[in-house]
Amino acid sequence: MVNLASEMAQLWTSLGPPIPGYGRVISFVSATSGEGVSTIAREFAAFAAERVKRNVWLVELGVPATSQARAFVEDRMRY
Repeated sequence: MVNLASEMAQLWTSLGPPIPGYGRVISFVSATSGEGVSTIAREFAAFAAERVKRNVWLVELGVPATSQARAFVEDRMRY
């Protein structure tokens, strides 16, 4: 698995500080399948959860995405 920690830190910083008491909705979109959007979204969700010390929701609209299901099964303790 690719380590995207520095990219996620840059993205987190670019969003500005969270506003206490409010949530955020962040959308990751691709033009075609196979571009890695699911991986980016998953990594950002894990990064955000560590930063805010709370649960985050990751909603995958590509429900039959086997790469997502496989990632959850392979590293259950992370999620």
